[in-house]
Amino acid sequence: MPHITIPTFITFCSFCILIVSGHSIQAQPPALVEVDEVRIQPLAQSIPFTAQLVEKQSGVVASRMNGPVEKIYVEVGDRVKAGSLIAKLDDSLIKLEGKRLKASLNEAQAQVDLSEAEGELRKQELRRLERLRKSVAFPKSNYEDAQQKIIISRKSIRVALARKEASAADLDLNKLQLEWTQVIAPFSGVITEIFTERGSWLSTGQNVAYIINDKDIEVSAAVPADRIASLSPGMVAPLILEDGTRHKAIIRAILPKENAATRTRQVLLTPYIEKIFSPLATGQSVTIEIPIGQKEEAVTVHKDAVVRLGGRSFVYVALSGMAQLRPVTTGSAINNRFRVLGGLGAGELVVIRGNERLQPGQSIKISNEAQD
Repeated sequence: MPHITIPTFITFCSFCILIVSGHSIQAQPPALVEVDEVRIQPLAQSIPFTAQLVEKQSGVVASRMNGPVEKIYVEVGDRVKAGSLIAKLDDSLIKLEGKRLKASLNEAQAQVDLSEAEGELRKQELRRLERLRKSVAFPKSNYEDAQQKIIISRKSIRVALARKEASAADLDLNKLQLEWTQVIAPFSGVITEIFTERGSWLSTGQNVAYIINDKDIEVSAAVPADRIASLSPGMVAPLILEDGTRHKAIIRAILPKENAATRTRQVLLTPYIEKIFSPLATGQSVTIEIPIGQKEEAVTVHKDAVVRLGGRSFVYVALSGMAQLRPVTTGSAINNRFRVLGGLGAGELVVIRGNERLQPGQSIKISNEAQD
């Protein structure tokens, strides 16, 4: 028996079946199909690396004052906004001190007013003596004394003003201390730990709570030093989450510090995640694909165009209003496309919808333009 190729055999069998049924392929109405163009696109080899999500903002919120804790307003797991109240210290002593300082400021202001009034009185005395300067009875010694008293009065006013400024500064410091009895969230995030409780004494700088900003995260990857040369800031790298969804990340920085034990360097990437099915967490493992080597161009075909027949790959090529069955050799996958190693050329149109019901040589009607 002579050797028959698979496409010829399929065409022959289909033709026989249609002849037996009293019809021909050409008699069938055109099949409605969608097509896509075989295209040339950049191709770069890449290798996957396990990385993790890390927060860009996190840290301890500490007390800025000494004093007992009056109230804690949050619990572990609470989400807070920047400026939210976390805890409050007892401020009764500071408020009493504030009243005393206000009284001191009022006293200092009164002393300024008194010194200015005395200074005005000295000026009046000096003016009276000046009117007597042409008189025979002009008291020269009294005039000189009056001039000196003016100088003393001006210095007294400066002293009173200085005391007023000191009292005002003390009062401002008291107001600041009163504000510091409130422990405020410096940025938005989630409370992950609380280090104190109501009634506990806090010293300046003592830890109150720990906050993680889980909304501002990035990817940290330890990349072998011999792969760093192919990377640069601004380069896009595919990002795969644990749920299998694919996203992208852009290299933000390559830190100039190498781990001597692992011979790796830290690469930081900014993730761009459009849709997630589970909440992200810092420390979560992700996969990034780091490009290696030089970019090259490859002919690619849409995955939906490839059909398997007899253990081989075929595509239907849209040619002159007909579906031509053609064997094709494919290589590695590039997102939703295959690299073409043989059988197709760039610019040809292949059927990607409706090909499961097509017969070789059947007339077709294209319902779409070639996809992007």
